[in-house]
Amino acid sequence: MIWFKNNWFTIIGFFLVVVLLFTYLNSNYGVMGGLKQYFKISVSNCEVIKKEDTHGGFHGDGDLTAILDCSKFKQNIYNKKNCFSLPVEDEYIIDLIDSYELNKAFNYNSSEDFDLTKIQNGFYCFYGRNLHDDGSSYKHYLNFDLTIYNSDNNILYYYDFDM
Repeated sequence: MIWFKNNWFTIIGFFLVVVLLFTYLNSNYGVMGGLKQYFKISVSNCEVIKKEDTHGGFHGDGDLTAILDCSKFKQNIYNKKNCFSLPVEDEYIIDLIDSYELNKAFNYNSSEDFDLTKIQNGFYCFYGRNLHDDGSSYKHYLNFDLTIYNSDNNILYYYDFDM
């Protein structure tokens, strides 16, 4: 008990450092971690053009939108784990990509005619988690990760949605 009374600053400081370290590591996990975990894509040499993350709180619900310039990255970042060549042929993925909110989130240069579905060269990757099936013909994922790589301009679009 005497040791605790004399070292309470040390104990509180230690826990504060652990919490801050955990918070820092979690915030950097977002873009690089999701791409590596679900798609085995390494983008460590790509430059982040835009990153918005609304995850927060205990449950971490929210979304992460990131746009990366991979023009300096000379290796092929495409890996076939959950990835497919463009153009997209899967109707479910087309509906996701064609959504107004997703196009708005990825329109980093305010181009009025920006449309992710018009990207024809490159690849896309999709990883869905927690499939919601209410018995109807409409099924959707409560959580998913979507990446679209435009090989014409070497821009990678990454979207992580958690409900």
